[in-house]
Amino acid sequence: MSDFKVEKNTTAIVSKNGSVKKAELIKQIESLQRFYYDIGYDTSNVKTIFSLTLSYLKGQVNKLVVKSFFEVLMSQDKLNLNKEINLLNCFDDLIDDMEFDETSKPTLAFARKDSSTTTLQQLNLNVQDVA
Repeated sequence: MSDFKVEKNTTAIVSKNGSVKKAELIKQIESLQRFYYDIGYDTSNVKTIFSLTLSYLKGQVNKLVVKSFFEVLMSQDKLNLNKEINLLNCFDDLIDDMEFDETSKPTLAFARKDSSTTTLQQLNLNVQDVA
């Protein structure tokens, strides 16, 4: 089987006050969403998880709505694939880590000293490992 080359850009998206730029975070999640759809992970659960997370980040729904729906998906065993469970857990953690700054805009706080470092790593993975 052929190798699938992935470049991982770990550019920090941390502003001077230590918070992630919300617009950049939304763009990255939308890009991940397109990638999932392109490789065939476009189940209704995946679409819902992305949609709710993005709606929360855009300020269209509150945290309680998203967290409640995530709990329903988990408690009623509606997630069929490990990818769905992993995605939900990832976004659930992201939403838990969101904080509101003094202007009431959600930001993700990071404790990092250097916010301007960029590293590129090239990974050689089998196609099955990427999906």
